[in-house]
Amino acid sequence: MGELVRHSIGAGLERIIDHDYRLRLHRRDPAVVDIHRCRVATRRLRSELKTVGRTLDPVWLRHMRKDLQWLGSALGAVRDLDVLNDYLNRSRTEGLGDPEGIALLSSEVRRSRPPAAEALAKVLQSDRYLTLLDKLHAASAAPPLRAGVTSSGPSAGGPARVGIPAMVSRPWKELRKEVKRARRSPSDRRLHRVRIRAKQVRYAADLAEPVIGRAARRSAAHAKELQEILGEHQDAVAGDQWLRDQLGIGPPVADFAAGQLSADLAIRRRRARRHWRSAWKRMDRAKVGRWMR
Repeated sequence: MGELVRHSIGAGLERIIDHDYRLRLHRRDPAVVDIHRCRVATRRLRSELKTVGRTLDPVWLRHMRKDLQWLGSALGAVRDLDVLNDYLNRSRTEGLGDPEGIALLSSEVRRSRPPAAEALAKVLQSDRYLTLLDKLHAASAAPPLRAGVTSSGPSAGGPARVGIPAMVSRPWKELRKEVKRARRSPSDRRLHRVRIRAKQVRYAADLAEPVIGRAARRSAAHAKELQEILGEHQDAVAGDQWLRDQLGIGPPVADFAAGQLSADLAIRRRRARRHWRSAWKRMDRAKVGRWMR
C-alpha cells in the first residue's frame, strides 16, 4: 500500500507539472486544454489522497488537501468561464438564440477571463504554490505515512491487494447513500453531490486498477458515465445562473438571447435528470462493488 500511495502522489505531481510551465508561459491567455487538464489533475490527486488517507499522516493530509482545493479553485475560476464560452459559441453556431445577443454575452465572458487568468498567475507565482510542489515532490519519494503502519500495519505496510478494496469501498458506500437520499425529485444540489461521489469512486477505482485489474476498470467506467451525465446537468445549472445574473445589465437583445439560452439549458437539465438514474441502475446491476469490502 505504501508503494501505491507513493505512485499516486508522484503521478499526480507529474500531471500538474505537465501543464504548469505552459500556464506560466501564457499567463494572460492560458490555453483551455491546459486549464482543464491541470484542474482535473489537481482534483484527481485530492480525491486519491482522500481514498488512501488512512495510510497518511493526518496533519500532512489535511494541509495537502486544503492546498490542492485552493489551487483547484483558482483553476476552476478560469475553467468555468471556458465551459460557458464554449456553450455560447456552440449555441450561436447551432442557431439556438439571437446571434447578436449571444455575441454580446460572449463578449462579457471574454472580458471576465483575463482577470481570472491573472489571479491564477499570481497563485502559480506564490510561495504557497511552490511549497505545495516541494511537498508533493518530497512525498513522491518518501510518503508521510501514518506512524505505526510503515512496516507491518494493515494499511501502508500490508499488500495493496488486501488494503485497496477496503479503501475504495468507502467512496462506493458514500455514493450509494447519496443516491438513496436523492429519492424521486432530487434538488440540483443533491445531484451535484451524487456527481461528486461518482467522481470519487471513479478516481478510486482508477487508482486500484493496477492492483485489481479488470473489475476496477469496469467500476471506473461505470462511475465515469454517471459522473459525465451529472456533469452536463451541473454545467446547465451553472450556465443558467450566469445567464440570469446578466439580465438587465446589457441591452434588451442580450436579455432576449439569455432567455432563449436559459430555455435550452432547462431542456438539457431535464434530459440529464431522465438519464442519470439509468446510468446508476446499470452501475448497480453490474455489481461494481463486489471486489470492494
